[in-house]
Amino acid sequence: MPIQRNKWWPFTKLSIKSAPKRAGIYELGDAKGEVVYIGSSRTSIQSRLVLHKQKSRFMHVKHFRFQKTSWNADPVELERKFCRLYKKAHKGKLPRLQERAPTESSIGFW
Repeated sequence: MPIQRNKWWPFTKLSIKSAPKRAGIYELGDAKGEVVYIGSSRTSIQSRLVLHKQKSRFMHVKHFRFQKTSWNADPVELERKFCRLYKKAHKGKLPRLQERAPTESSIGFW
């Protein structure tokens, strides 16, 4: 269940304003289109992307894509699932900027 694999948005302040102000999951990508981070937000994808844009750790990110979640879906659980699928497809490794697989304590309520 990939995130809209055919649609990358430029990781710019202007494009981030187009991201939804609601719960969902997202991926950040590098210039080659490789996923470098998988994340989620229980409140606003847009506000989470704004925070990432401000961090130097993400200065080489060029693209993002997202998927809104339905009212009864937990974005954090979907993030866990996407991380598991990524690890399965990449010899047990998480995306390069991912510090660890998501847990309740590492995600928090944003």
